[in-house]
Amino acid sequence: MKKILIIGAGLTGCVLANLFKNNGDSVDILEKESEIGGLCKDYYDKNAKCYVNKNGPHIWHDKKGKATAFLKKFSDLNKYKHKVLCASDKSITYWPASDKSLKLYKLLNDDNLFIENFIISYSEKQWKGDYEEVLGNIKNRFEFKRINNNNFFDKEVQGIPTKGYTNLFKNMVKGCKISYNNSTNIKNVNLNNYDYVFCSAPIDVFFNNIFGKLAYITLDFKLLTIKSNDNILPTAVVNLPNHKNITRVTEYNLFYYNNNKNRIIGIETPRKANDKDLKIYFIPIKKNIELHKKYLKYSASKFKNLYFVGRFGQGKYLNMDVAVYESLNLFNKLKKEKKI
Repeated sequence: MKKILIIGAGLTGCVLANLFKNNGDSVDILEKESEIGGLCKDYYDKNAKCYVNKNGPHIWHDKKGKATAFLKKFSDLNKYKHKVLCASDKSITYWPASDKSLKLYKLLNDDNLFIENFIISYSEKQWKGDYEEVLGNIKNRFEFKRINNNNFFDKEVQGIPTKGYTNLFKNMVKGCKISYNNSTNIKNVNLNNYDYVFCSAPIDVFFNNIFGKLAYITLDFKLLTIKSNDNILPTAVVNLPNHKNITRVTEYNLFYYNNNKNRIIGIETPRKANDKDLKIYFIPIKKNIELHKKYLKYSASKFKNLYFVGRFGQGKYLNMDVAVYESLNLFNKLKKEKKI
């Protein structure tokens, strides 16, 4: 039996906790919040009769299917199929955009500014002053969708946990010892007490910002309940690329095909994160990436049993299915090497 410490009870942390627990190991979890779930956490709104994500919508999708099979051990998925509508000042399109969206844009406008109108304007709000570096040469990277449908994800398993993400995670970590409202700073963690430590907390925060602070984006969320006999939005998620501050709005009832008269609307406004803010996106610019690598190099040289995992541990955006696959692969790698 190995002693395992999981720092951060989001998706990656909970998957790893479950794998080690089922391997017969002793698993402790440190969570800085008062509940598990990380950025995926949600709650059930009794009036609207649906689950609401506290940090914006999370839609499960998976190309390969194996991550879905793992998830379904803990929760059923509903039949939701994701569609995103983008409404700009000059046109409207489903996202990802197709060549028919470009044709509509050209019918409505006498310019060739589709990318500027839908992508650059949205990205400038999302990434602030770093948007140009984040985007790179967007005109070379963007390709119009050729498949003749309006789905956001093609040829992928899709859905939403029928009883929400928080309940799914609770099922994953049954049998693990969880400590809530606990600092994830290295000063408060004795790594020598454990055979392995897996940390999904921001690496700079964990190491007391010894090399400086990494840059993150946070989101300000506003939730509204609107009485209506019908849907408020045409799709569950609507992007607003030309709005001054807001990037997107969400109608949570639509994830559950819910016709309740209490409609829950979520509004998202991004900004650069301060020290006390919830960090949601690592900003993928050269300066940030190099500083993150410096932290990883320092960790590897000082601590042989410490692994940084998840989007903040690795300093990159991870879709949920990728987070599950990477957790499964890491666990299997350690097992193959007979380290566990």
